[in-house]
Amino acid sequence: MDVEPISDDVRNALERFVYDNSDLERLEAILDDFNPFQAMQWTRQEVRHSAFLRWLLDPQETHGLGSYFLRAFLKRIAHRSAGLHPMVPSVFDVDSWALTHTEVLQEWSGIDLLIKDDIDRFILVLENKVDSSEHSGQLQRYRSSVE
Repeated sequence: MDVEPISDDVRNALERFVYDNSDLERLEAILDDFNPFQAMQWTRQEVRHSAFLRWLLDPQETHGLGSYFLRAFLKRIAHRSAGLHPMVPSVFDVDSWALTHTEVLQEWSGIDLLIKDDIDRFILVLENKVDSSEHSGQLQRYRSSVE
């Protein structure tokens, strides 16, 4: 099946529609008032933060919302990173991904979270920092690990 490329106007309109979602913004405003890490006294526990993020971002996990959180997170990254590098996908690209073969790994080769999908062809490395900053060439080592 041949698919014609979409025009820049249509692509931009679709990206605005996918990114500017008032329902998500209302949900975000509600959730901003509640911090489960604070309620459980985990505000400074990086490993627990990573475990929770792994669970939340994994479409196969028991939260029952499939790829919802992962897709919203990836769209936000795409929107904020637009134009930084030609390999960065657009919001529209992310929205079109199936995310059915996504793996979310915690503490893989020292990487806090590694998200990869061989079908949609992406790898995302997340370094979770609580009261810390990058040290001893961490990011370069992580890049070497995933290349």
